[in-house]
Amino acid sequence: MLHHYIKKIFRIPWLPALMWAGLILWGSLVNEAPVLLPKQQFLGADKLVHALAYAGLGFLTLAGIKYHSKIKDSTLNTLLALGICLFFGIALEVVQGILVVERHFEYLDMLANAVGLGLGWIAYYLFIT
Repeated sequence: MLHHYIKKIFRIPWLPALMWAGLILWGSLVNEAPVLLPKQQFLGADKLVHALAYAGLGFLTLAGIKYHSKIKDSTLNTLLALGICLFFGIALEVVQGILVVERHFEYLDMLANAVGLGLGWIAYYLFIT
């Protein structure tokens, strides 16, 4: 039953993933982007936000592959899609370090992004396949 509702969301297969990537882009490049976390952040809250954001991106990207009529749902395409998402996260970290005054380049953010993509991959296989 869940599969039926998800398929309706993906009538345009890449739209949910592109919209989510747009939210990540906005949140990464806007100075002091509002994140629903307390001012006194506990250790790792920022990394949790990164992991959850990229888990969503990974899930939506893989679902877009599944529901795209012209792309084969294969291991190679899965790895390629997740690699592109990881490159997106790395590129955003580099841009943050160069262009955004109140943001910093962090290797741990990139690691959190990669962990999040892995979680998105797991969620995809639990809920979609």
